[in-house]
Amino acid sequence: MNSKQLRQKAWNALKGRYWWTVLAALIAGLFGVISLGTSTGTITYKSDMDEQFTEKFTEVFDKLPDNGMLIIFSILAAIFIIALAMSIIGSAVRLGYCRFNMDLFTGVEKPTMNLLFSRLSIIWKALWKSILEGLLIALASIFLLVPGIIVGLMYSQSDYILAENPELKATEAMKRSREMMKGQKWNLFKLILSFFGWMILAGIVPAGELLLAPYIESATAAFYLDRTGRLSEKAEEAAADLGDLKAKA
Repeated sequence: MNSKQLRQKAWNALKGRYWWTVLAALIAGLFGVISLGTSTGTITYKSDMDEQFTEKFTEVFDKLPDNGMLIIFSILAAIFIIALAMSIIGSAVRLGYCRFNMDLFTGVEKPTMNLLFSRLSIIWKALWKSILEGLLIALASIFLLVPGIIVGLMYSQSDYILAENPELKATEAMKRSREMMKGQKWNLFKLILSFFGWMILAGIVPAGELLLAPYIESATAAFYLDRTGRLSEKAEEAAADLGDLKAKA
Protein backbone atom coordinates (compact mmCIF):
# COMPACT_ATOMS: atom_id res chain seq x y z
CA MET A 1 0.00 0.00 0.00
CA ASN A 2 1.13 3.56 -0.63
CA SER A 3 1.38 6.33 1.96
CA LYS A 4 -2.09 7.71 1.27
CA GLN A 5 -3.70 4.30 1.70
CA LEU A 6 -1.80 3.62 4.93
CA ARG A 7 -2.81 7.00 6.35
CA GLN A 8 -6.43 6.24 5.45
CA LYS A 9 -6.22 2.86 7.19
CA ALA A 10 -4.77 4.59 10.24
CA TRP A 11 -7.47 7.25 10.22
CA ASN A 12 -10.20 4.60 9.99
CA ALA A 13 -8.62 2.67 12.86
CA LEU A 14 -8.73 5.76 15.08
CA LYS A 15 -12.40 6.49 14.50
CA GLY A 16 -14.29 6.31 17.79
CA ARG A 17 -11.05 5.57 19.68
CA TYR A 18 -8.97 8.68 19.12
CA TRP A 19 -9.01 10.06 22.67
CA TRP A 20 -8.32 6.59 24.00
CA THR A 21 -5.21 6.47 21.83
CA VAL A 22 -4.20 9.96 23.02
CA LEU A 23 -4.32 8.65 26.59
CA ALA A 24 -2.12 5.72 25.57
CA ALA A 25 0.29 8.14 23.89
CA LEU A 26 0.38 10.25 27.05
CA ILE A 27 1.27 7.25 29.21
CA ALA A 28 3.89 6.14 26.70
CA GLY A 29 5.24 9.69 26.60
CA LEU A 30 5.78 9.69 30.36
CA PHE A 31 8.30 6.91 29.78
CA GLY A 32 10.03 8.77 26.96
CA VAL A 33 8.57 6.61 24.18
CA ILE A 34 7.22 9.65 22.29
CA SER A 35 7.42 13.41 22.64
CA LEU A 36 4.65 14.96 24.72
CA GLY A 37 4.76 18.13 22.62
CA THR A 38 5.62 21.77 23.15
CA SER A 39 3.70 24.88 24.07
CA THR A 40 3.52 28.11 22.07
CA GLY A 41 5.79 30.98 22.99
CA THR A 42 8.59 28.79 24.30
CA ILE A 43 11.22 30.13 21.90
CA THR A 44 10.10 33.76 22.10
CA TYR A 45 10.43 34.02 25.85
CA LYS A 46 13.20 31.51 26.45
CA SER A 47 15.92 34.05 27.27
CA ASP A 48 13.66 35.94 29.69
CA MET A 49 12.63 32.71 31.38
CA ASP A 50 16.28 31.63 31.73
CA GLU A 51 17.17 34.95 33.36
CA GLN A 52 14.22 34.79 35.75
CA PHE A 53 15.03 31.18 36.64
CA THR A 54 18.66 32.08 37.38
CA GLU A 55 17.59 34.94 39.68
CA LYS A 56 15.07 32.75 41.51
CA PHE A 57 17.57 29.91 41.86
CA THR A 58 20.22 32.24 43.30
CA GLU A 59 17.70 33.71 45.74
CA VAL A 60 16.59 30.27 46.94
CA PHE A 61 20.17 28.99 47.14
CA ASP A 62 21.22 31.92 49.35
CA LYS A 63 18.49 31.00 51.83
CA LEU A 64 19.55 27.36 52.09
CA PRO A 65 21.20 26.10 55.29
CA ASP A 66 24.88 25.22 55.44
CA ASN A 67 24.22 21.77 54.01
CA GLY A 68 22.39 23.29 51.04
CA MET A 69 24.77 21.75 48.48
CA LEU A 70 24.10 18.30 49.92
CA ILE A 71 20.36 18.87 49.65
CA ILE A 72 20.64 20.02 46.04
CA PHE A 73 22.93 17.11 45.15
CA SER A 74 20.50 14.63 46.73
CA ILE A 75 17.58 16.10 44.79
CA LEU A 76 19.49 16.02 41.51
CA ALA A 77 20.66 12.46 42.18
CA ALA A 78 17.08 11.37 42.89
CA ILE A 79 15.87 13.03 39.68
CA PHE A 80 18.65 11.31 37.70
CA ILE A 81 17.85 7.89 39.16
CA ILE A 82 14.13 8.29 38.45
CA ALA A 83 14.82 9.48 34.89
CA LEU A 84 17.18 6.54 34.31
CA ALA A 85 14.63 4.06 35.64
CA MET A 86 11.88 5.58 33.47
CA SER A 87 14.16 5.36 30.44
CA ILE A 88 14.95 1.68 31.10
CA ILE A 89 11.27 0.85 31.58
CA GLY A 90 10.48 2.93 28.50
CA SER A 91 12.37 0.50 26.24
CA ALA A 92 9.84 -2.21 27.20
CA VAL A 93 6.88 0.20 27.13
CA ARG A 94 7.83 1.00 23.53
CA LEU A 95 7.24 -2.65 22.64
CA GLY A 96 3.93 -2.60 24.48
CA TYR A 97 2.94 0.59 22.66
CA CYS A 98 3.63 -1.18 19.36
CA ARG A 99 1.29 -3.99 20.41
CA PHE A 100 -1.34 -1.42 21.38
CA ASN A 101 -1.22 0.21 17.95
CA MET A 102 -1.25 -3.09 16.11
CA ASP A 103 -4.38 -4.09 18.02
CA LEU A 104 -6.16 -1.08 16.53
CA PHE A 105 -6.31 -3.07 13.28
CA THR A 106 -7.11 -6.54 14.64
CA GLY A 107 -10.54 -5.83 16.08
CA VAL A 108 -13.16 -3.18 16.75
CA GLU A 109 -12.80 -2.96 20.52
CA LYS A 110 -10.45 -0.59 22.34
CA PRO A 111 -6.99 -2.06 22.99
CA THR A 112 -6.40 -2.25 26.74
CA MET A 113 -3.86 -0.04 28.47
CA ASN A 114 -2.36 -3.20 29.98
CA LEU A 115 -0.74 -3.80 26.60
CA LEU A 116 1.63 -0.89 27.25
CA PHE A 117 3.25 -2.88 30.05
CA SER A 118 2.83 -6.33 28.52
CA ARG A 119 6.52 -6.64 27.61
CA LEU A 120 8.09 -5.71 30.94
CA SER A 121 9.13 -9.35 31.28
CA ILE A 122 11.73 -8.80 28.53
CA ILE A 123 12.80 -5.35 29.70
CA TRP A 124 16.54 -6.09 29.52
CA LYS A 125 16.22 -7.56 26.04
CA ALA A 126 14.29 -4.47 24.95
CA LEU A 127 16.92 -2.22 26.52
CA TRP A 128 19.77 -4.09 24.84
CA LYS A 129 18.06 -3.78 21.46
CA SER A 130 17.58 -0.04 21.98
CA ILE A 131 21.24 0.38 22.92
CA LEU A 132 22.46 -1.60 19.91
CA GLU A 133 20.27 0.32 17.50
CA GLY A 134 21.20 3.64 19.07
CA LEU A 135 24.90 2.86 18.70
CA LEU A 136 24.54 1.77 15.07
CA ILE A 137 22.53 4.88 14.17
CA ALA A 138 25.02 7.10 16.01
CA LEU A 139 27.99 5.50 14.23
CA ALA A 140 26.30 5.90 10.85
CA SER A 141 25.43 9.52 11.62
CA ILE A 142 29.07 10.37 12.34
CA PHE A 143 29.76 10.37 8.61
CA LEU A 144 26.57 11.96 7.27
CA LEU A 145 22.94 12.46 8.26
CA VAL A 146 21.64 10.28 5.43
CA PRO A 147 23.40 7.06 6.53
CA GLY A 148 21.97 7.54 10.02
CA ILE A 149 18.47 7.86 8.59
CA ILE A 150 18.96 4.76 6.45
CA VAL A 151 20.11 2.70 9.44
CA GLY A 152 17.19 3.98 11.47
CA LEU A 153 14.76 2.90 8.74
CA MET A 154 16.55 -0.43 8.43
CA TYR A 155 15.84 -1.32 12.06
CA SER A 156 12.48 0.47 12.32
CA GLN A 157 10.46 -2.77 12.39
CA SER A 158 12.44 -4.47 15.15
CA ASP A 159 10.17 -3.07 17.90
CA TYR A 160 7.10 -4.59 16.26
CA ILE A 161 8.90 -7.87 15.60
CA LEU A 162 10.13 -8.20 19.18
CA ALA A 163 6.75 -7.09 20.55
CA GLU A 164 5.09 -9.95 18.69
CA ASN A 165 7.90 -12.45 19.22
CA PRO A 166 9.31 -11.90 22.72
CA GLU A 167 11.16 -15.21 22.55
CA LEU A 168 13.52 -13.79 19.91
CA LYS A 169 16.92 -12.38 20.75
CA ALA A 170 17.38 -8.65 20.22
CA THR A 171 19.83 -9.28 17.40
CA GLU A 172 17.40 -11.71 15.73
CA ALA A 173 14.63 -9.09 15.75
CA MET A 174 17.05 -6.58 14.24
CA LYS A 175 18.09 -9.08 11.56
CA ARG A 176 14.45 -9.73 10.62
CA SER A 177 13.87 -5.99 10.41
CA ARG A 178 16.82 -5.61 8.02
CA GLU A 179 15.40 -8.33 5.81
CA MET A 180 11.87 -6.92 5.95
CA MET A 181 13.03 -3.42 4.99
CA LYS A 182 14.99 -4.45 1.90
CA GLY A 183 13.54 -2.31 -0.86
CA GLN A 184 11.05 -0.75 1.57
CA LYS A 185 13.06 1.95 3.34
CA TRP A 186 12.04 4.62 0.83
CA ASN A 187 8.37 3.67 1.22
CA LEU A 188 8.51 4.10 4.99
CA PHE A 189 10.42 7.36 4.62
CA LYS A 190 7.73 8.67 2.26
CA LEU A 191 5.05 7.68 4.79
CA ILE A 192 6.80 9.61 7.56
CA LEU A 193 7.48 12.54 5.23
CA SER A 194 3.78 12.69 4.35
CA PHE A 195 3.12 13.89 7.91
CA PHE A 196 5.52 16.83 7.54
CA GLY A 197 2.78 19.45 7.33
CA TRP A 198 1.06 18.00 10.38
CA MET A 199 4.38 18.00 12.26
CA ILE A 200 4.89 21.71 11.57
CA LEU A 201 1.39 22.44 12.86
CA ALA A 202 1.93 20.20 15.88
CA GLY A 203 5.10 22.14 16.73
CA ILE A 204 3.21 25.41 17.21
CA VAL A 205 0.08 24.03 18.90
CA PRO A 206 0.16 23.31 22.65
CA ALA A 207 0.62 19.55 23.12
CA GLY A 208 0.40 19.24 19.34
CA GLU A 209 2.91 16.40 19.15
CA LEU A 210 0.90 14.41 21.67
CA LEU A 211 -2.29 14.93 19.69
CA LEU A 212 -0.59 13.95 16.43
CA ALA A 213 1.22 10.89 17.83
CA PRO A 214 -1.73 8.44 17.58
CA TYR A 215 -2.13 9.19 13.87
CA ILE A 216 1.57 8.68 13.07
CA GLU A 217 1.95 5.63 15.31
CA SER A 218 -1.12 3.90 13.88
CA ALA A 219 0.12 4.61 10.34
CA THR A 220 3.53 3.08 11.05
CA ALA A 221 1.82 0.09 12.69
CA ALA A 222 -0.27 -0.23 9.52
CA PHE A 223 2.98 -0.21 7.51
CA TYR A 224 4.30 -3.15 9.57
CA LEU A 225 1.05 -5.11 9.27
CA ASP A 226 1.00 -4.45 5.54
CA ARG A 227 4.55 -5.74 5.21
CA THR A 228 3.53 -8.94 7.04
CA GLY A 229 0.43 -9.38 4.88
CA ARG A 230 -2.15 -8.68 7.60
CA LEU A 231 -3.62 -5.40 6.42
CA SER A 232 -5.88 -6.78 3.73
CA GLU A 233 -9.48 -5.92 3.09
CA LYS A 234 -10.48 -9.47 4.04
CA ALA A 235 -8.88 -9.07 7.45
CA GLU A 236 -10.78 -5.84 8.02
CA GLU A 237 -14.03 -7.48 6.93
CA ALA A 238 -13.40 -10.35 9.35
CA ALA A 239 -12.85 -7.86 12.18
CA ALA A 240 -16.06 -6.05 11.26
CA ASP A 241 -18.00 -9.33 11.17
CA LEU A 242 -16.62 -10.19 14.58
CA GLY A 243 -17.85 -6.85 15.88
CA ASP A 244 -21.31 -7.46 14.43
CA LEU A 245 -21.49 -10.88 16.08
CA LYS A 246 -20.52 -9.40 19.46
CA ALA A 247 -23.11 -6.65 19.06
CA LYS A 248 -25.85 -9.22 18.38
CA ALA A 249 -24.80 -11.48 21.27
